[in-house]
Amino acid sequence: RDFGFGGGGGLERRIVKEEKRKFFEREGRWATDLELPAMQAFALSQTEPIRERHVLRLLDVGSCYNPFQTLPDLDVAALDLCPTDPTVHRCDFLQLHVTAPDAPIVVTEHTQSATSAGDLVSMPAGSFDVLVFSLVLSYLPHPMLRTQMMLQARKLLRPHGILLLVTPHSSDPAATKGKPKQLTEWKTAMEGVGFRQHKREVLHSVHGLAFHAVPFDATAHHELLPMPIAFDDNRRILVRKTVVEEPEFLQKAADATAAAQQSGAADPL
Repeated sequence: RDFGFGGGGGLERRIVKEEKRKFFEREGRWATDLELPAMQAFALSQTEPIRERHVLRLLDVGSCYNPFQTLPDLDVAALDLCPTDPTVHRCDFLQLHVTAPDAPIVVTEHTQSATSAGDLVSMPAGSFDVLVFSLVLSYLPHPMLRTQMMLQARKLLRPHGILLLVTPHSSDPAATKGKPKQLTEWKTAMEGVGFRQHKREVLHSVHGLAFHAVPFDATAHHELLPMPIAFDDNRRILVRKTVVEEPEFLQKAADATAAAQQSGAADPL
């Protein structure tokens, strides 16, 4: 809570910074000291609903066993392709339906088990203050699928929500020496789907990245940029040189998923 929304007005500072950036893009100059109070008042109005919430809603994607469930200030929803805990829903996040903000969460009836809270079908947009992807993105087989997943995450976050990513050092070895390559492309791709990078840290064996959600129309058409990692297949990594909206790979994956569902087989992704 302190990192993302508190810490002496950290969220207000991020909103003011974003308002300054938009002012510069609109007016071609930086705001004066006389114009700053209006931005600060706007930031305060935006953060008040968050400060009034005593519990933050967190979605843990790729959760496995729901490690956040014991933390007192969090209302946690957890999902995984292959859950191992009765509090974790079974779900392919890329196939999750994001519905209207006032819609209910839908779980397929009679799918609960000793290792799963049931098959999750849909969640309403803007449901969460925080989304976590810990050691998830590097398992996706294509750079565009990672961006698709981040677009899905943006739809589920509330205004000014926080997105936390953890990925192995091998995703971008150069970043451990302060010269990120692939993670620089991640930052650019994330800005295209409604995020601004808040912080990046090199931790033991992993990179930690924090982004905050900025105003974004998730229903509009957006050209998506890929999010590569250092060990992507060379044939697939060529997609990094161009902007790709819906690569052939995704269509093949969708066709394979439909075929698997018709045959009763497990989802291929």
